[in-house]
Amino acid sequence: MEQTNTSRQKIMIVDDEPNNIRILAKVLTGDYKLIGATCGREVFDCIENETIPDLILLDIVMPSMDGYEIIRKLKADRRTRNIPVIFTTAMDKDMDEVRGLNSGAADYIIKPFSASIINARVRLHLERSRMEDELRKSERRYRAVVEDQTELICRFQRDGRLTFANGAYCRCFGRPIEDLIGRNFLDFIWKKDRKRMETHLASFTAENAVATVEHQVMNATGELRWHQRTDRAFFDDGGRIMEFQAVGRDTTERRLAEESLKEAIREKEASQAKLEAVFRSIPEGIVTVDAEARVIQVNEPLADICPLADQIMPGSPLDHLSDWCSGQCVKVMRVLLETGQTVSDHHVGCTDKGHPEKRLSLTTSPLLDHRNQVIGAILVIRDITRLVELEIKLQERTSFKNIIGKSEAMQRIYALLEHFAQTESTVLITGETGTGKERVMEAIHYSSLRSEKSLVKVNCAMLAENLIESELFGHVRGAFTSADRDKVGRFQSAQGGTIFLDEIGELAPHLQAKLLRVLEYKEFERVGESETRKANVRVIAATNVDLEDRVYGGRFREDLYYRLKVFNIQLPPLRERTADIPLLVRHFMDLEGKNTGKEFSGVSDKVLSIFMRYPWPGNVRELKNAIEYACVLCPGGSIGTKHLQPELLVSTQNTTLNKNGKPVLKSEKELILNALNQNNWNKSKAAKMVGVSRGTLYSRLRKYGIAIGEQ
Repeated sequence: MEQTNTSRQKIMIVDDEPNNIRILAKVLTGDYKLIGATCGREVFDCIENETIPDLILLDIVMPSMDGYEIIRKLKADRRTRNIPVIFTTAMDKDMDEVRGLNSGAADYIIKPFSASIINARVRLHLERSRMEDELRKSERRYRAVVEDQTELICRFQRDGRLTFANGAYCRCFGRPIEDLIGRNFLDFIWKKDRKRMETHLASFTAENAVATVEHQVMNATGELRWHQRTDRAFFDDGGRIMEFQAVGRDTTERRLAEESLKEAIREKEASQAKLEAVFRSIPEGIVTVDAEARVIQVNEPLADICPLADQIMPGSPLDHLSDWCSGQCVKVMRVLLETGQTVSDHHVGCTDKGHPEKRLSLTTSPLLDHRNQVIGAILVIRDITRLVELEIKLQERTSFKNIIGKSEAMQRIYALLEHFAQTESTVLITGETGTGKERVMEAIHYSSLRSEKSLVKVNCAMLAENLIESELFGHVRGAFTSADRDKVGRFQSAQGGTIFLDEIGELAPHLQAKLLRVLEYKEFERVGESETRKANVRVIAATNVDLEDRVYGGRFREDLYYRLKVFNIQLPPLRERTADIPLLVRHFMDLEGKNTGKEFSGVSDKVLSIFMRYPWPGNVRELKNAIEYACVLCPGGSIGTKHLQPELLVSTQNTTLNKNGKPVLKSEKELILNALNQNNWNKSKAAKMVGVSRGTLYSRLRKYGIAIGEQ
């Protein structure tokens, strides 16, 4: 329905009941052009036909597309985001008014309504919209004037909140205008200058409304820069400050030039005194040479830094040092003397025959005469060997061997690995399924003195109980019915190297005693043989079950538990180190890119959000499987939600967060049952979904009393 009027202001009435539209049309007393729409589609058809209303009266409850969906789309469209929308509804006000206003509505009217109230609110919001439109036009005109200026122009209120900033101001602080408006401009001023700036602003009066001040700011790159600004205060009729406008420019180069000039004058006046003071007091080694690189003077600390100090004597050419060492010092001095180029804190490695390598910092400065002509050079040598070593140790690592992670938890793991790798003691690695216990074991082995020897892996849960003793220790022919020849066991195969006993918690009780003997006495016997053999083997064990709980339950020997736990590494689950997820995702994508020949730019923000919220019961292994799945479906570029496993999306939707914002993990039994149900009790698919091997899944089914044959 459209009612013809001559007014320029258009009001759209949206209601699925045409009678309600007619009633509202009669109620409105202004000279408006009225447009009716009975559904969301008609609303957006009008907009597409360039019939954009000045105000919309919008019903909430409508079929196909309700009022909330319509207003969401209106606010998302640049053309319609500023149209005031008044909700009209017969629903309970207390139940839905807050939701309506939060969705962007300008007002909310409950049916039945008063004609005077409707007309008053319509006039109010049309006038407000007109005034806001005028303000936006004024703002655009003002911005057009100042946008191309190179000066930094901004406006701010008495409390410091920015109301305007031109392009130069935005570029200086590396933020879009949307991020700056509402921010306090003092946030960008160096903290030591803020109090002075507050005093400066408080000094304005109607008679002295303009003043200039110079201060330091922190720019977009985190660099401190000097700015000179002229501030103007605007007052109301009562003489109160309403707003400030500032026009600033960068004066850093001038300040630096002034400071450099002052410094040069001071240095020139006191150069000789300074040189003598330096030679007497500082611990660094100092060498001065003339324009021909002949030594003028050296100080005493040089002897503690340079093993060739006794060869550096006044009058001797510095070049002859190259006969005994790499001559790094000579090179930087020659560069200064020949080109005038100085070096500051230049790090080099110093090697001299018969002495350990040192790390040195070299700094050169010219010696100038009264005409500022170079007549020689000064070399300052500082021993930074210890400092470099400390920096290397303190530097945060994002990986260790094949383990990926930069979180605090992983940094602690890396430190433990460095210590444990250098020992021969048994290591117990604990953690949930898929946390990377095997990776940690490999890092220990390949960092140890046994790295060149064998690494033998045994999954205790995968071996049949009646065969595991033979597998571990070997047997002789005739030891049992099927023993038709001698067999070398895993311990014997690992001689001189490392044996990895995965899922040690599944080891049968009678074998626990035999393993304890190996750990205690470093010896074993093959099945059916009385000869004792030496076991020169380092044992690394791993488990994802609580061994201490099993000890209390009588299912694991206490003495073996404490013998295994000489050194313990507890791996955190992935949900407790979510900071590592982006690193792991990038790592696995790079691997898949090499395997598939595709190029992946990354994952979408939504996918990363899903990964960060998902509890990852299968931990890193499950994340790797998820990336592999997505990389197969994705042709290249960015991975989106359509490339993810369906169960990952479903699980994420049902994930809850604890009070610390961490995903809450379901029990292992519940996870296994969910995986079985989602895969129609296909054991292989369920095991892959949970992130464990098929053998481990069967072990868990027996543990929780789940019927293996259940369908």
